[in-house]
Amino acid sequence: MLSESTGFQAIYIYCGKCNLRKGIDGLATLVKEQFHLDPFQKEVLFLFCGCRTDRFKVQIREGDGFDGFGLLYKRIEAGRLR
Repeated sequence: MLSESTGFQAIYIYCGKCNLRKGIDGLATLVKEQFHLDPFQKEVLFLFCGCRTDRFKVQIREGDGFDGFGLLYKRIEAGRLR
C-alpha cells in the first residue's frame, strides 16, 4: 500500500503517546480534535505512534476511487522510531 504511494499532499505526525487500540473512527476523532483538520481529505497521511516506539499506525484516504479509509499497522522488527 504505502511502498507504491507517492505524492501525498501532506503528512501529519501525531506527536506523543497515542492509544493504538483505536480504530479508524477513534483516530479520525484525534485528527479533528488535535490537528483541527478534516480526516476525510484525500492524499493526506496521518501517522500515529504508540507508547512503544517500534509500532505505529497510518491512516490514509487515497484518491483511488474507493470511498473509505486505509488503516495500516506497522511493527518495526529491527530498530525503533525516535
